[in-house]
Amino acid sequence: MEYDVIVIGSGPAGAHAALPLIEAGKSVLMIDGGKVGPQILRELPPLRYDEIRRTREDQWKWFLGEDLSSIPLGGLEGGLGGGMTSGNRKYVLEDADQLLPIERHNAQVIQSLALGGLGAAWGAASAFFSRAQLDFLGLSEIDLEPWYSRISESIGISGPSDRPAVQPPLPADHHVRAMQKRYNTDRAWFQEQNLKMVLPHSAVLTTDKGERKKNPLRDMDYFSDPEQSVYRPAMTVEHLLQRPNFQFHAAVVRRFEERAGLVKIESETMGTGETVTHTAKHLILAAGAVNTARILLQSKGIDTPVSFVGKPHVFTAVLHPALLGKKGDDDRFSLCQALLIDEQGEEGIEAGSAQLYSYRSMGLFRIVRSIPLPMPLALRTAALLSPALMVADIRFSALPGKNSLRMHEGTVSISMSVSDEEKKQRQKTLRRIHQGLRKLGAFPARTLTLPEGSSSHYAGTVPIEDVPKLPLSCDKNGQVHGSERIFVADASMFVKLPSLPHTLTIMANARRVASGLI
Repeated sequence: MEYDVIVIGSGPAGAHAALPLIEAGKSVLMIDGGKVGPQILRELPPLRYDEIRRTREDQWKWFLGEDLSSIPLGGLEGGLGGGMTSGNRKYVLEDADQLLPIERHNAQVIQSLALGGLGAAWGAASAFFSRAQLDFLGLSEIDLEPWYSRISESIGISGPSDRPAVQPPLPADHHVRAMQKRYNTDRAWFQEQNLKMVLPHSAVLTTDKGERKKNPLRDMDYFSDPEQSVYRPAMTVEHLLQRPNFQFHAAVVRRFEERAGLVKIESETMGTGETVTHTAKHLILAAGAVNTARILLQSKGIDTPVSFVGKPHVFTAVLHPALLGKKGDDDRFSLCQALLIDEQGEEGIEAGSAQLYSYRSMGLFRIVRSIPLPMPLALRTAALLSPALMVADIRFSALPGKNSLRMHEGTVSISMSVSDEEKKQRQKTLRRIHQGLRKLGAFPARTLTLPEGSSSHYAGTVPIEDVPKLPLSCDKNGQVHGSERIFVADASMFVKLPSLPHTLTIMANARRVASGLI
């Protein structure tokens, strides 16, 4: 069968590139790994998080995973457990390194073969970018406003009412309410320092939307979501599977070939390894910056390095003394509670931003090793401190720098390095954000610097160029230079990355690119 369009990737970009094509009546084949999570992720939890912790002997099924893979055997710094891609969500990374070989040099880059891609473990933090931020990405003179509105209507975005088609915000927890009082009292100081605290926009329902229900405030967002209140790209793919003009093939794409006005795509079927060829009039690559580059380099026989952007970040443990001994709200959610933004950056964008999370549902095992006491006493101390603990995920803007990605004998090789000047700038931004936290009454305790690439936000492998100079690049409409029928619709086309969450912009831009083909 010959399709109008083949879309590679089922993540945020792939799902929202396919959607307008299907709505326009085009025949679309999506090719991706298609791995799905265990049933427990969609089962109704018996109680709220705190109630399960107190009363259920089988609580390990939710918090450590049915196979206990959330236990960090290699330590938290080793990335082998305790995160969003372990436990019941380990399927997100399962088999990826075996089927998509990768060599890492000073980098912790991850890949996914899950239905929905890395979006299956997305924290749902969203941001509507300003004109300056879009210019920073490389989307100069492109109006994303109508596409932001369509995505908001499609997936459900909650948050401040300064945007159209946005649902009411999730309720601020006791940490944020206390910090907002300090912020309002000292607003003049924050303005003088170019620091800003805001409630986030989140891809989480606060009002029912079709079969999806509003967030139940069980504080179980990391462990189950039977209401499907937190948006995942797999939801869009599952919706498309009900349409007669949409097909899905679970496979790993190896290469493509343009010939005689068509594109032929060769892939290996998941499970069997059988080689299958499909044909289409156009190909949209939306497999993520790493895999989109891999497919292009392999298909075009390019062995020279291409650019690579990975957003850097650190975790800071924060103690909020005013809340010591205070239990906090019973009804709450686990995701990003607020943003503290350092607006003292260059090119009209922020220098860094901290996503603030309450600590309660993250598990005491993450901090007991850092408490210099015998284990029983350390556990007791952690339990006493946990109501007053927060985590700040502090992210910095990302530039290509000396990072590179290349294909060598079927394996992707990624090298990342940080200049002394970049390190100084990050430290300066980190100090300013820590200063802002202290002014809010929350005191930074310990900062863990994560390896380059560990944020799982990548870009820049097929950047937008008006005049092509790099081995891989595209125009503003996503068309790959030197190709008639090949388009990219994911973050690979972004030249740089701001520190604020950019997944919403990936989806809006993917819809724009795909709509251009209609």
